[in-house]
Amino acid sequence: MKLTYHNIFKSALFALAVPLSLASCSFDGDYDDCADQAGDVKTVRLQITANDPDEVANTRFSPEEDEIKGNEAGKDGEYINSLDIFIVSSTTSNNVVYASHLDATDLEGDAVNGKLTSYTSGPIELTDGTPYTVYAFANMSETYSQAWDGIASIAKGGTLSKTTLDAIVLDDPAGKLDFTNGNFIPMSATVAIPNLSSPVIDVSLDRLVSKIRLAVTKDNGVNVTSLKISGWADKVSLMDNADASASPSGTVFDCDKEFTSDELTKIDASTYDFYVNETPQNHHFTVEVKTKEQGSPVYTATTARDNLPRNCIYPLTLNINTLDLQLEAGLIFNPIGAHVLVDVVNIGSSFYIEIPDGWEFSLDAKLNVQSSSCTYTWTDEATDPDNDEFQLVDATGAPKTDIKGTDGYIRGVVPSLGLAEGAEGKTYVVGLNVEWMDSYQRSLSRSYTVNIKHIWDDEEYWSSLIEAAVESSTTTATYLQPETLNMVINH
Repeated sequence: MKLTYHNIFKSALFALAVPLSLASCSFDGDYDDCADQAGDVKTVRLQITANDPDEVANTRFSPEEDEIKGNEAGKDGEYINSLDIFIVSSTTSNNVVYASHLDATDLEGDAVNGKLTSYTSGPIELTDGTPYTVYAFANMSETYSQAWDGIASIAKGGTLSKTTLDAIVLDDPAGKLDFTNGNFIPMSATVAIPNLSSPVIDVSLDRLVSKIRLAVTKDNGVNVTSLKISGWADKVSLMDNADASASPSGTVFDCDKEFTSDELTKIDASTYDFYVNETPQNHHFTVEVKTKEQGSPVYTATTARDNLPRNCIYPLTLNINTLDLQLEAGLIFNPIGAHVLVDVVNIGSSFYIEIPDGWEFSLDAKLNVQSSSCTYTWTDEATDPDNDEFQLVDATGAPKTDIKGTDGYIRGVVPSLGLAEGAEGKTYVVGLNVEWMDSYQRSLSRSYTVNIKHIWDDEEYWSSLIEAAVESSTTTATYLQPETLNMVINH
């Protein structure tokens, strides 16, 4: 199944459709009636908005078209607070023919809170027949790149090259966002203008960060005490024109987010959005969850998704399923093959059972995973199992130090040592490793231990055991809380 993506921050602005009626070669006349002659001066305006969702598929690291499952308007603070705009002549050595640097005061209105959804420039005179390139940047500052002060000071008549802009790298922009203190989401856009065929030049800004929309589903009684997600890039290119498999030089994929108790409360109640940097292909994200459960298990996971395009939302649901292991243990009465269940106790990742001197026993394990099959491998953990009278036996009765199968059932024998009354023998340890494939065809496994205590038995022991078997009409089971858990990414 394809991973669901939503284009981030669909512009709610209806001004994109506002008609501009023109009647001449400027905003005062019929633009279309003017004869197109090279060298004519024409008047145009720039219409700058948040990214048109239809254009997201053209951005680097972009998902396939069938992965984009809808659009979404941005939230307060996710739009424009300031603008730096350049129009560069492509035929005159990157000469800047227009430059505008606008802060929130210049833009007025919603810009002060980073909520300005669109900006339309005043009239700009350009020479027809000359190719131009428009560069637009929102909310950029030295907070994100030390090189920005030099860019923001460029005025009309200066020079600005694509090479210069391509070299600018933002240092962990997602980690520096702070809407309260004026650090809004940095954005960039490039538009090539081969000719002045329209009086309005649309410029759609791309946000240089994305969002992970996190949700957690879990079993009743499971309380999340710690949640950490890591693995995205610490650097982002300013311009959306780099190789989709590449990253800026020196990029390290070690950025992370560790959630506060207040944030965990919000996640528990609904979903929680947080910002991350654009991350190229072949870099999965790691999730670590700690819960308040017996044994203090740590759940870990690696996402199937290995990249994150800029200006997108990545919905990620962590499914914390305790993956209960059901274990039954019983005594086998030979030669008729009947058996009686014995008590099983679990603490953390271990089972504890007691088997009388000289008796054959059975162990039957089942793990509740959504998989067509599991492979169960039982192992005698004795230091020298070949010289230990304790034995695991396969279906044919042959002694084995390890037994692998798909049904989780094995038998074994506790040695007959003639223990004195009240005496106790050794504790034998049997390891169990369960392997299966998840929905992404990744190999997963869980490991457990079964501790078998060798005891002396008497009439009282047998009386209590048989009485319990008679009174019970169904078998009972105990469950193991896992130490690690793969968290499913819902689609």
